[in-house]
Amino acid sequence: MRTVNRIAAVLLALVLVAAGLLVVVETVSALAGHPWPIPASWRARLASTAVSDRGVLITSIVVGLVGLIALVAQLVPRRPQRLRAAVEGGTWWVTRRSIERRSADAAAQGAGVHHSKVVVRGRPEQWRVRISGEAPPHRFDAAEESVRDELSHLGAPENLTVSRSLRRLGRVA
Repeated sequence: MRTVNRIAAVLLALVLVAAGLLVVVETVSALAGHPWPIPASWRARLASTAVSDRGVLITSIVVGLVGLIALVAQLVPRRPQRLRAAVEGGTWWVTRRSIERRSADAAAQGAGVHHSKVVVRGRPEQWRVRISGEAPPHRFDAAEESVRDELSHLGAPENLTVSRSLRRLGRVA
């Protein structure tokens, strides 16, 4: 969504710059006595258009709504794409998806969790991790421990919150 917002902002900026340049060129050419680039018939109509006219009102409402939607879309919090990890030499940045995949693989291989999925949320400095999948009940703690071990290898913060929503693995016939 951020990409769409950036494209919309660039398009709006280009329209505003073009309109501003048109006004400057029109003003300078009118002061010089040779009105250009707007034809005289359009200029007369624009000069007689009031702010309370229906077209101006509808255009103002549409532009205002588009701006409000873009503002609200930018204010919606999103999951960070990069997370801060602590290593011996300082800090480094790891992508959220790679942390999720490696942690899910650790749960699957280390604890035998089927359909394992790990979701990382929170701020770049403070993570919250949620483990889900299917496993035998006696492997629930092992799954959490495997994920915690993998996260510590990746340089996760010390105050890491790990929650799990593991389902009991169904019987195999």
